[in-house]
Amino acid sequence: MLTVENLIKIRRLRWAGHISRMNEERTPHQIVFSELKCGKRPQQKPKKRWLDMLKQDMREQNINEKEWRKVAANRNEWRRHIQQKTVERQEMQNLEAEERRKKGTKKRKCTVGNVRYADSQEREDPGGSTSTPT
Repeated sequence: MLTVENLIKIRRLRWAGHISRMNEERTPHQIVFSELKCGKRPQQKPKKRWLDMLKQDMREQNINEKEWRKVAANRNEWRRHIQQKTVERQEMQNLEAEERRKKGTKKRKCTVGNVRYADSQEREDPGGSTSTPT
């Protein structure tokens, strides 16, 4: 069973294949694959663009970022390729989760400030006093 996260990635990759097969003069193709001639992105960590997320999805699915358009040119092959890579990734995630369960560790701990709610019954509020949940 695929996670919602992986379903979103499948849809994003399929949409990218759809757009890559479009004529380069079509507006969606120009919007997604064009670069600005002038202007700068902010110096701090810029917000991720759709294309940035697409590249991240490709890296996570082990899809070659330079060769993907050749595969995407054939719709059925692209769909099969994405499905295969996603199933492989999901199986890997399931194995990693099972290993974490056996070890008794969690992937992430929920923290607010310097307080870990996942680990202890005692909680600190930002004012510094300690309280126990009721």
